[in-house]
Amino acid sequence: MSDSVPEALWEQVLRLLERRAHTRVELRRKLQQRGHPEPDIEAAIAKAQRLSLMGAEGEMAMRHAEALARRSRSTPAWVKHKLLARGFEPSDAQAAVDDAFASWRPTEAALPLLENEQDLDRGARRLLRRGFPADAVWAAVRKLRRERHHEESDFDPE
Repeated sequence: MSDSVPEALWEQVLRLLERRAHTRVELRRKLQQRGHPEPDIEAAIAKAQRLSLMGAEGEMAMRHAEALARRSRSTPAWVKHKLLARGFEPSDAQAAVDDAFASWRPTEAALPLLENEQDLDRGARRLLRRGFPADAVWAAVRKLRRERHHEESDFDPE
């Protein structure tokens, strides 16, 4: 493989990597969208890796998973989907998700997301689509229904 990378392509690679870290897949996709030939793209990515301009993808996946996991509605399934969409290898994505969600308690995470829902079934379906485990969602729904029923039975109109 030649180390010869067209100057315009190399400048684009440097600008992209200057903004943020990119996976090989992301970088390739962006350069393809800009119309660069595949052999030149491969040479540019190889050169960037040789010069240590691209981070280790496993570490990048970990940092990205941790950032995504801090969002209140995050689930392991959703974060893994996002990592795969960014081009991380499935094994790196899974390891990052496992690490980021090591102490995640899905029922406890679902409760505050359902508390303000008028229609608990609708809220439960939303969380299920988001990737919350069904047993955790329905446990949270049962708990909130018991609490709401208890509050209603304590109500004395006099």
